[in-house]
Amino acid sequence: MFLAQLSDLHILEPETDEEYYLDNNARLVTAVASLNAESPRPSAVVITGDLTSWGSQIEYEQLAERLAALEILVLPVGGNHDDRDRMRAAFPTVDWVDAEHASWSVVVGGVRVIGLDSTIPGQAGGQFDDERAEWLATELTNSAEPTVLAMHHPPFNSGIDWMDDAGFEGLDLFVSVL
Repeated sequence: MFLAQLSDLHILEPETDEEYYLDNNARLVTAVASLNAESPRPSAVVITGDLTSWGSQIEYEQLAERLAALEILVLPVGGNHDDRDRMRAAFPTVDWVDAEHASWSVVVGGVRVIGLDSTIPGQAGGQFDDERAEWLATELTNSAEPTVLAMHHPPFNSGIDWMDDAGFEGLDLFVSVL
């Protein structure tokens, strides 16, 4: 089984004036073409958060337009720049958990891939709470397959000050579930 990972796409509305992000939409088109040309082709592409820059409906439309050419299963994980409801709507074929968090679990090529929503709406940092702990523990317990866990926020200090300052609430609980 071969997984590809993309992260921090930060897709924007057209005609944006944010210079830092101007090429993000074009970069995704290039990444899609590159992934489609891979041999062997990945079984799935996991996108680990910040699919959009501001979580707007137009950004999700831009994202869907660019991903439409991808001939590989897309498994999106939300990041702190994403909107859970709009992300769920943009990816209606994902088997989202019936919970406040937008997580999912799927078996691809004999491997369980879990997308864990570590976001706190409106905040930069990550979170692992009791609801996610119960769900993840159940997924891990009920799975005989090897498992890959994908999430946006690193549950450790990265050495990048602004990321580490944002924090990861519930780290001890996360470690105990794993």
